[in-house]
Amino acid sequence: MYQVHQKSMIIGLILFLFCIFPLVSQTTIAPGAQLVTAYSSNVYFEGPTWDPVNNKLYFTTPDNSPYTVYQLNTSNQGSVWMSTSERWNGTFLANDGRLIVAEQQNPKIASYRIGVNGPEDKRILAQNSSWNPPNDLCQTPNGHIYFTAPSWSVSSQAVYHLTPQGVVSVIITDMSKPNGIIASPDGSKLYVGDYDTKNWRVYPINADGSIGSGSIFFNPSSGNMNGTDGMTIDENGNLYLTGKGGLWIVSPQGNQLDYISIPEYASNVTFGGVDGMTLYITCQNKVYSLKTTVHGVKWATGNPTPTPGGLRGDVNNSGSVDIVDALLIAQFYVGLTPAIFNEALADTNCNGSVDIVDALLVAQYYVGLLTSFC
Repeated sequence: MYQVHQKSMIIGLILFLFCIFPLVSQTTIAPGAQLVTAYSSNVYFEGPTWDPVNNKLYFTTPDNSPYTVYQLNTSNQGSVWMSTSERWNGTFLANDGRLIVAEQQNPKIASYRIGVNGPEDKRILAQNSSWNPPNDLCQTPNGHIYFTAPSWSVSSQAVYHLTPQGVVSVIITDMSKPNGIIASPDGSKLYVGDYDTKNWRVYPINADGSIGSGSIFFNPSSGNMNGTDGMTIDENGNLYLTGKGGLWIVSPQGNQLDYISIPEYASNVTFGGVDGMTLYITCQNKVYSLKTTVHGVKWATGNPTPTPGGLRGDVNNSGSVDIVDALLIAQFYVGLTPAIFNEALADTNCNGSVDIVDALLVAQYYVGLLTSFC
């Protein structure tokens, strides 16, 4: 009975603190930021990637012959970078600094050196005439490439895995039209958008690059039923998803943090700018920019959830941070001695001590209002 009373008291304390410290929206959009038209033309834009070496954005026109590839500098001055491509769609900045591309003509995944006057040193990483045209792609930190290959006219659909050794295998066949794709910063999860069912799924990535069973990650209600499309990710693992009328910002736990309505059909999004704190959103006829308070994952300086001997906040070493950890930190703070308690992981605000604020931060993280600790 005494232990039950202790637990009730501590849970009540956490709930009381939620009342004292209001849990505000965790949007990552900069205060007062608005969509800015960075480039416009009467074509459909796709495949944005920012190159931090040249400080330019590259984006494609997969539906408009001659399938031009554009570049945009920090002053929003756009120009043709490649006058005729093999129908480039999605692009991604590879770990080696090259541009990897989903090419729809003669279906292939290719890699290019980013030259000042155009792409250079083309290398074909994988090619197969029987594939549907590759649509979008990403690469994990350990070099594995994943790409979607939907068909808009036949029932055959697939997501592929390309190993660093060049081996290609089909990993997903049960999606109606797999479209946008991105991996988590640590390469442990793969996110894929299904254009037809208009939701986003998540799959665990195994050590060899294969994936486990997937599940629905995010399926928001929206009056706009445009299909889901491209996506990007920030340094804290938050997802930026285009589809259903705009841009959805979602925590790694699948909780909505914000939504930005976009007048045009939004096709894809990436981080860019010199500091990596600007979103570039490709759309029908326009490319928008939008300032954020976070960096894109390519600009990350460290692990968003530090792991000194384990995952920060996971004081019971269960492998995840949840409300039990918040309760254990609160117990420790009031002088109790939990049976399993890793004190080194309890200081979630890195102020040098373990107190009730640390318990509150873990509770906020658990419900999706925080995406990282110090």
